[in-house]
Amino acid sequence: MVSGPGIKPAYMHSFFRTADYIVLVIWGSHMSGMGLSIITQQNMVDALAPWDSAQKNRWFVIDNKPGGRGLVAEFESPASFCFHSVNAWQEGNDIVCEFSEYENTDIIHGLYYENMMSNGANAEKFAKEKGNSHVPNMVRYRLVDIPGQGEKTSLHGKGEALPLAEKITSIPKHQSGDLPTINPSFSTRETRYIYSIINRGFSSFLDGISKVDMKTKEVLYWDNPKGHTPGEAIFVPNPEGEAEDDGVLLSVVLDGFSERSYLVVIDAVTMEEVGRADVGPPCKSELQLPLPHPKFPLSKDDTSNALSSNFPSFNCTFFSKLQPPIPVPKMHLLTCILTFTLLLTTLTHGHGIVTSPPPRTPGPASLSLCGPDITNLIKSDNQSGTEILHKASVADPLYTPSCNIFLCKGLQLSDNLPNIQKYKSGEVVTMRVWTRIPHIGWASVAVVDAREGNERYPNLLVGKPLLNFETGSLTGYAVGEGVGDDGDGKEVSELEYKGPPVDMEFNVTIPEGLEKRCAVAGDCVLQWTWFGRVVKQTYESCIDFVVVPDKSSVESGVQESEHGQKVLG
Repeated sequence: MVSGPGIKPAYMHSFFRTADYIVLVIWGSHMSGMGLSIITQQNMVDALAPWDSAQKNRWFVIDNKPGGRGLVAEFESPASFCFHSVNAWQEGNDIVCEFSEYENTDIIHGLYYENMMSNGANAEKFAKEKGNSHVPNMVRYRLVDIPGQGEKTSLHGKGEALPLAEKITSIPKHQSGDLPTINPSFSTRETRYIYSIINRGFSSFLDGISKVDMKTKEVLYWDNPKGHTPGEAIFVPNPEGEAEDDGVLLSVVLDGFSERSYLVVIDAVTMEEVGRADVGPPCKSELQLPLPHPKFPLSKDDTSNALSSNFPSFNCTFFSKLQPPIPVPKMHLLTCILTFTLLLTTLTHGHGIVTSPPPRTPGPASLSLCGPDITNLIKSDNQSGTEILHKASVADPLYTPSCNIFLCKGLQLSDNLPNIQKYKSGEVVTMRVWTRIPHIGWASVAVVDAREGNERYPNLLVGKPLLNFETGSLTGYAVGEGVGDDGDGKEVSELEYKGPPVDMEFNVTIPEGLEKRCAVAGDCVLQWTWFGRVVKQTYESCIDFVVVPDKSSVESGVQESEHGQKVLG
């Protein structure tokens, strides 16, 4: 316990350790009423005293060797606040400490639920009032001339000025952040590369991952989609590597649009994404947040879990498939991340999708017309609901109306040319659908007009649906709120009504008389649609096909028609 003149109770989240010393810092996060306010307020946040920039930070260097000398040196520095230390090491008789430094304690109040949610008025108000005070700098401080063994400790009496802890490096805000991580092999050694979760102002919370070179101050970023919030990264070193940044980062990312999470694997050298594993079905914590993000208070009336580092438990199937595979000619990292990838399989994920015949998937054409946000949403969850995609399209300046989001989720024919099916009138087609989360609702299969230029009437049926599933035949469960009809007139909650995932195989018959209407690839699609009426989400898959005459043999091949469509023949 550290005590003495002018030392006030304060909230401390972390400390520093070198080979020989422990360094404690009492930040400006002091408790009011000499700490008794924690009892009266019953939580740490409301017990904090108003910020006082005149109250300097106090640094205490403690001998950590067995039978050590205890407190050996004291320092001070201008008032600031820190959640997380990064690293510390000894340079001769000096100690260098790295950490994420805040101007004040505004960040603590910024972690209230209402200040984090982008769709609430409080988040914008908080950002305007506080400016960048809740955004940290990555810094280094030097503590000079720490007394060695046998030397007199440099403690100071009451009224004596303390030596200054000198700030020697500072990385600008928005380039570095908090929840820092390094190659663990470099703990208590000089660090060059620091990875942290950053706030560049793209959302009301954390919005990226950066790599800072503390020697050159060069910064690299993981190019994450907008609205995707990464969690604290874990550095996995290459067991055969020698360089400090030879390894990968693992981070669980929350997709704010689909309300799902995925594990991203990032090359720690280039900060480029090399793999991804999607989480499904959606996992919810007791605060209804997709996992595994930490608990924060729901509101100012509930601060019992404020700043807790515990993660809610979950029992959902965690991983599905890495896309694309991790290149490992040099880095044999799979053994290092076995605990993360043991469950990686070829399962599809999300809500529902046709698996046979092969449906449309994202490609260069959908990227060009729909923009990167929509494309990345579908790549991260190939069963995304069209309502979620539409919401994302409104906010994406690169989205174009030609994407036609409500027809095949905006996925384009030209990305699916190898999979165009050839059917005859009356032919029976076997379809297989995987529904990972069978929401209460109904489904159908129909031939849909998919002609270019038909954006005014997307999803226009050609004739009657080929197959309708009765309202109650596909009821199931989903992790979400809402009450709906079970199909027999009985009200049922999706939280209570549980059923297994559905892997359905069924047959549909191609109607007569479509030889001209569906002769050109892109004129028609075979569309499977599922509407979850409680969650109000629509899931679609489109099969590209043409109808060929009974007595004609059609050579494989694709050519342009006069109006720019693709024609088989």
